[in-house]
Amino acid sequence: MKRRPRRNPDPAVDLYRYLKTEIDPYRLEHLLEAFYEAAEVPRRRRRDSLDGAPADLVISFSNWLAESASSDLPAQGEDGPAYLFLHEPELVRGGAWLAHFTHRENILSILEDGLEGVEDMDDLPFTGGRSHSGEGWAYAYVPELDEHEASDGYADAEGGVFGDAALLFQAPAVRVMHTYDEEPQALVWAPAVREAVLVEKAEKASSDWAVRDRRSRRVLVRGDFDRVAAWVRDHADGYRRAIMRRVGS
Repeated sequence: MKRRPRRNPDPAVDLYRYLKTEIDPYRLEHLLEAFYEAAEVPRRRRRDSLDGAPADLVISFSNWLAESASSDLPAQGEDGPAYLFLHEPELVRGGAWLAHFTHRENILSILEDGLEGVEDMDDLPFTGGRSHSGEGWAYAYVPELDEHEASDGYADAEGGVFGDAALLFQAPAVRVMHTYDEEPQALVWAPAVREAVLVEKAEKASSDWAVRDRRSRRVLVRGDFDRVAAWVRDHADGYRRAIMRRVGS
């Protein structure tokens, strides 16, 4: 059965608990053959299902899954619960600033309709091509943490690979290590993002980012993304009326 996040004051806690779930071997019977080969289980003991299997076989399979989940389970594809692909979950409390990168042409719809996310927890590792809505989880980075780690994805985002605009906001989130992307990423509950600061590429061909006064368009800070994000962290309260934008209706 698909897992859906519960609507409570802090859904990040639900996601954190879900990602800490102990592996259920009965959900992963499609990996039995890989286990048999890796563990050199005698053919006479192999079976297609765990139903009625000896307890020691189920335990051995569970232990193999737990050990393999820290890397890449063989031949798992996109079939399996999210906790097999998203590891080392850490709660990111609401005081931290997160960055969601996008393209400038998407900003107006996000500000009007809210940030879109993936609702089904099991779909979180594979957001490409999945159904997105306002009631779900969106990916983001935590600049004050990611700037100190060798993250190719964050470096690409800073360089504009994921778009020429970003929204900086505060919201509860869960930071995870993504198996396939091999880097830390944060999952934020999209409906919790109610206000944000718009950060844009300073010029089309520039590597600089900038925050502008939302009324006069005067540049308030300019530089690499980490510098701009640090300025927002330090000055958001004093410049709230000039830089903060409402997200969603």
